Amino acid sequence: MNFVYEMENYQLTQMTESSHAEHMANSHQGQHIHNIVDNEPYTAHYDTAFTKELEEGEHVILSFLSRSYHESLKHEGAYDLRVVTAGKSAQKSDFDGKAPHMFYSRPKGEYTGDETKRVMLDFYLVNTDLSPEGNKVRATVNGTEFMLDRWLPYAIEGLPMGENTIKLELIGEDGNVLPGPYNSVERTITLKAS
Repeated sequence: MNFVYEMENYQLTQMTESSHAEHMANSHQGQHIHNIVDNEPYTAHYDTAFTKELEEGEHVILSFLSRSYHESLKHEGAYDLRVVTAGKSAQKSDFDGKAPHMFYSRPKGEYTGDETKRVMLDFYLVNTDLSPEGNKVRATVNGTEFMLDRWLPYAIEGLPMGENTIKLELIGEDGNVLPGPYNSVERTITLKAS
């Protein structure tokens, strides 16, 4: 599938000037687009036009702008969410584009050396906000729960070397996971000394 985005007031491949860039995993290719298909781990793209293989069927695709150190831009106009069909699809998606959704972004993959000291936790919200009285994200890191009531990137410090498990859940005011195909996701990352 071919992707082509139009962009204003943002420069892909530019290094983001921030102290975070010195203390977290930072792409040497600069700012980019995170492209997430069906809430699988994102792929990073450094051009507004790119091609990606998709299995036949319907897919939920979220693309958003990212700083060089992988923090998502969290404002209106910084993302694109749509349902697309690759090839012929036997059934239609029941994805509700107007419902509250959370997409997992970071951490992802493998971290080595200094990158292991501070690992960014970041997610993308659509059609919802977080607040102490409203919806929240429950982050469970290696079995320890944290309730997040602000949509911000978070730094995780002190993770052990080896495999670490991160689970994110979009929680409603009643304390239950909100309905939606991606509002509960668990990923494993690996930290290596070098």
